[in-house]
Amino acid sequence: MHTNRRLTPTNPSLWLFALSMLLWLAPLESQARPPRARERQCVIQTIERDSRTMTLQCGKDAKALELVWTKQTKFLQNGTFADVAPLKTNQAVVVYYRSPFFGKKFATKVVWGNGSDDKLNKNKPTH
Repeated sequence: MHTNRRLTPTNPSLWLFALSMLLWLAPLESQARPPRARERQCVIQTIERDSRTMTLQCGKDAKALELVWTKQTKFLQNGTFADVAPLKTNQAVVVYYRSPFFGKKFATKVVWGNGSDDKLNKNKPTH
């Protein structure tokens, strides 16, 4: 009986070479990276510590921005880590947030104090 040997390698190192090339060309790791956080200069309108939500005004004509915060949200006051307790209404902040496809927008970082005030004042027109 005649067998077809065209698909069978004559040398096992050929299969080893083909397998190593396949692994070399194939990506070893693929991951989807979320988009970077958006940055906005805002003023706090309301802050609800029980529900972990805040409403921000980020411009005269802009619609109010409602954000939630999580345990991973970083709060920085004058360049050092802080708690959410010192935040109050009518306070100028720089907020970094993400907008997921489902669910509410959430803050990743909230900055206030010297750095955020300078950034906000830089964007205001002077008379």
